[in-house]
Amino acid sequence: MFFSFPIFDVALSIVRANPYVLEGLGAQLEEKEKVEGEDLQKWLSMVVAPEELAVFVKGKQEALLPAQASSS
Repeated sequence: MFFSFPIFDVALSIVRANPYVLEGLGAQLEEKEKVEGEDLQKWLSMVVAPEELAVFVKGKQEALLPAQASSS
């Protein structure tokens, strides 16, 4: 599957918005080799969704709505 560059920009903005999670989770993975359950939930609860993600998701949803309406 081919992805356009904007999705990579959005992914990069997510990583950049969450350096503490990236570094901390990476360190825990190095130490334990696996993170799951409550430990994983703790890290995921700290993830911040940047504005670029919201714009990307809204844009994708708007693009889908007319196609869904015409196929009904």
